[in-house]
Amino acid sequence: ARDYTSVGVSWSAPASVGSAVDHYVVRSSSDAGVSWASAVSTGSASTSASLTLPYASARLVEVAAQESVAPLVEGALSLPARADTRQQMPPLVVF
Repeated sequence: ARDYTSVGVSWSAPASVGSAVDHYVVRSSSDAGVSWASAVSTGSASTSASLTLPYASARLVEVAAQESVAPLVEGALSLPARADTRQQMPPLVVF
């Protein structure tokens, strides 16, 4: 039995957020966005990541642009997208 599966996540860098993006954090939520768990952190040049989620589950996924001195770059949080690992094909989330 499979316990976890990999989900590909990709996004476009924000056009202009007023400060330099230091890195991105991909987060997931199992409770419809009430709480978020940081899952993957990438460098500033990265616009994709692989996220490990429980097999046969559905999660909301979002990407947050962050800078080194502030926890979140204002205006640089994606809208949530749904990742469903119950599908036969490997899931892919694109923002």
